[in-house]
Amino acid sequence: MKSIKSAGLIGLALFALALSGCGSGGGSAAQPTAAVLKLSTSGTLPSGTALSGIHVEVDLPSGVTVNTDNSGGVASGVVTPSGVASQCSIAAETFTPASGGTPAKLSFFVLSSAPGFGAGEFATVNCKITTGTPKATDFSLPEAEFNPADLSNQPVAALTPSFTADIR
Repeated sequence: MKSIKSAGLIGLALFALALSGCGSGGGSAAQPTAAVLKLSTSGTLPSGTALSGIHVEVDLPSGVTVNTDNSGGVASGVVTPSGVASQCSIAAETFTPASGGTPAKLSFFVLSSAPGFGAGEFATVNCKITTGTPKATDFSLPEAEFNPADLSNQPVAALTPSFTADIR
């Protein structure tokens, strides 16, 4: 009888030990190292209108930057055309580091020739996280720095900027 009780207690102890390894882990989450932004237009283009390009600025939160080359320019692959603009080119990429209370900024153009491109996702931006854990809402696309143009290089006011952020 005593050996059955001992076996039962040992079994119970092993079960409790196994359960202690289960659950949410209780440890801290891994520090994210990257943020991938998918930039899009919201709204509807007027009938018969296609875009020749978009100038956009992305405000980056504290602790977020982009890769740069040896001369301080934006490194290849930081901004890539995607979605409806996947056949377009990226030009005039400029990164301005954060200074004082001003956030870091990345600005660039997405350019196309005829037949142009439509509304929807137009660029992917690859950022690196150096400190902290930013949220998607910490990034912004200021509407004053969002300038879509049609094939006649005229402003298209019907569109506004939007984005999704994947923090990794």
